[in-house]
Amino acid sequence: MRAWARRIGLLALALGGVAMAGCNPFGVFTLAAYLTGVDREQKVAFRFPNDAQRVMVITVLPPSSPLDLGNLDREINENLSRRISLYFDSKNRRFKKEVILPRKLHEFQGQNPDWQRMDVGDIARVLKADHVVVINLRMFRLYEPGSSNSLYKGHAEGTLTVFRVTPEDCEPVMPEEAIVVDFPNADRPVPTTDVSLPRFRQAFINHFSERISWYFVPHETADEFARSTF
Repeated sequence: MRAWARRIGLLALALGGVAMAGCNPFGVFTLAAYLTGVDREQKVAFRFPNDAQRVMVITVLPPSSPLDLGNLDREINENLSRRISLYFDSKNRRFKKEVILPRKLHEFQGQNPDWQRMDVGDIARVLKADHVVVINLRMFRLYEPGSSNSLYKGHAEGTLTVFRVTPEDCEPVMPEEAIVVDFPNADRPVPTTDVSLPRFRQAFINHFSERISWYFVPHETADEFARSTF
């Protein structure tokens, strides 16, 4: 509802502009594309091909992660997997796609403590995935540097890659993409006295997962400029 409300508001604004400045045919086409959702579809950086049937998400944490991050990799796996799965379910596709339950990956990781040394293709073949989204985090911090942990300012850096896996091969089908996500996206950090650590941490994970999902899931242009909220 909020997305359509924004579109209706922009439609009213655009029509007012047309009345004042005359009709710009290119502006009309742009507006029509936005209202019909075409712009949203074009913003997707990677489209899973029609023959992709089983997609899996793997998050790799830095070698030494702060204790307050907990099971961050698993939470991102679950959050991002859910967002991609909801998009797959919302599309009436001829070729059905599914996202492998993160629980199955986590069980495999628990049984193989050295899984980070394994080839992505070998993990995918065990779990019968044909496409793997790999998030390799170099940094994921919750506090503003130099604040003695008195201010929250989430910051994440890493890379994003998609691999196509066959019985014989494992190759990247999306070039490695550098990712940087800040939270909140306002200039001012958040005093720790205003928000509890679990609440801020969860909000940052949600924000991060949403931003990463936009590589695969259509979204509104206006969402990119929206202020972060709790």
